[in-house]
Amino acid sequence: MAEVRMHQWAGALDRLRSTSRRRRAIALAVVALLLLLLVPPVRHGVERVLHINSRPTGTACNQGAGGAVGNSNTMGMAVTPDGNGYWLVRNDGGVFTYGDAPFWGSANTHIQTPATAIAATPSGHGYWVVEQRGMVWAYGDAGCYGGMYDTTLNGSIVGFAATQSGHGYWMVGSDGGVFTFGDAPFYGSMGNTHLNAPVVAVAPTPSGQGYWLIGADGGVFTFGDAQMLGNLVGISLNAPISAAVIPPGSAQGYTMIGKDGGSFPFGSAAFVASWSGQVPGSDVNGAGTTLLGHGMWFARGMGQVLASGDAGSYQ
Repeated sequence: MAEVRMHQWAGALDRLRSTSRRRRAIALAVVALLLLLLVPPVRHGVERVLHINSRPTGTACNQGAGGAVGNSNTMGMAVTPDGNGYWLVRNDGGVFTYGDAPFWGSANTHIQTPATAIAATPSGHGYWVVEQRGMVWAYGDAGCYGGMYDTTLNGSIVGFAATQSGHGYWMVGSDGGVFTFGDAPFYGSMGNTHLNAPVVAVAPTPSGQGYWLIGADGGVFTFGDAQMLGNLVGISLNAPISAAVIPPGSAQGYTMIGKDGGSFPFGSAAFVASWSGQVPGSDVNGAGTTLLGHGMWFARGMGQVLASGDAGSYQ
C-alpha cells in the first residue's frame, strides 16, 4: 500500500514538474517577446501591422464626420521629439509612421475635407491632424481644444502648430487668419489684409510668445516676439514656398522650403541641403529637422521622403 502511495506521489510530482517547466517556458517566451518589442525596428514593424489592420481611432475636436476625401498626396510631416522618426499625413487623412514614430490612429474614413497638416505633442505620444476646413482630430495624448469646422472661413486652413506645453495650438488660413485654441496666445494675423500670395505655414518662436506666418512667395509676417530675419519677396523662385521649419535652440530662425526642394535659411537656421532641380513634379509639401539641426527631411506628395545631413532614412 505504501509503495502504491509513493508511486502516486511520484507521478503527481512529475506532472507538477512538467507543468512548471511549461509555465516557465511560456513565461520566458512572453518576456523575450516583450524585450524584442523594445527594439525599434521590431516595434515599428508591429505598429505597421496594427496600422494596416486596426480601426482608426481618435477624437473629433469640434463637429463633423464623413467619408474619406483627397487623392492620397502627402501633405504634412511631424518629427518625433528625439528626431529618430516621423509621421506623414496624406490629404485623405491617412497617417504613416517611420523610424520610432508610434501609430496612434488615422483620420481616413472620418474626414470630410482634405487633411492639410499634422503636429506632434511634446511627448511624441500623440498628434493632431487638421482638415482644410478647420476640423481637428486628436490622437494619443493630444488634447481637444476646439476647431474651426463650424465657422465660415475666408481661406482654407493650411498650417497648424502646437504650443510648448501641448495644451493648445494655432491654426492659420491661406488668407493669413490666425486661430488660437487652448493656451495658444493670439498676437495678430493677416486676416482681412491684402496679400500678394497665400500664407502656407505658421511657425512659433522658441519662447512660444510669437509666431511667423510664411507666404507662398517667401513673404514673412511677424507677430509677438518673432523677429524679421529676412524674406524672399522680389526674388524669382523656381517654385512656391510650401513649408517652413524652425531650428532647435533658443535663438530665432526659420528655413523656408520650396515645392521644388529649395531650402532658404534665415537667422539661426543653418543651411543643410537643397534638392532644388532634383524633385520631379516639384511636389515637396512638408519638411522637418533633426534634433541638433544638422539634418532635414523633405516630404514629397508621392510619399517619398528625401533625407539630408544626419537625418535618418526610414523608408
